[in-house]
Amino acid sequence: MTPTLTIQQLAEATDLSRTQIDQWISRGHFKPKNPAESGKARAFTVEDAVVLGALAELVRIGLTPSVASMHVHSVYAFTDDDALLVVSQGPDEMAGGTGALYYDPANPATHGQIVRARDLAGIATDPKVRSMAVVNLGEVEKRVLAVAGVR
Repeated sequence: MTPTLTIQQLAEATDLSRTQIDQWISRGHFKPKNPAESGKARAFTVEDAVVLGALAELVRIGLTPSVASMHVHSVYAFTDDDALLVVSQGPDEMAGGTGALYYDPANPATHGQIVRARDLAGIATDPKVRSMAVVNLGEVEKRVLAVAGVR
């Protein structure tokens, strides 16, 4: 059986308040997989919690929730290395290509992608990359699984 989390567990795993989570859901920044059912508490998936945790980390380092949410629609891990969510400006040829999670035609140099930890140095030292923010998805997932009681 796939573990689910309550909103209280989700708040604990992401270090957000329940009110903040509800606001981000109502504003469309965070879209849980399970629909809300009248009179029932919503069950959040582990993937929901990792997505929300990544969103929260991007907001903590200065991105607005609306910008951060563009980059965290889905998250995934690698079996052979830590997964990092990298939101960057440049290089232009990377935007919209394989691995890009978000591509904005109005600003084609801005994109988010999930990369292996061993590839981060290459991105960081690329002279075409003007700026970037990085979230360690593995650490977010560890916090979520600990709260969910899955190790």
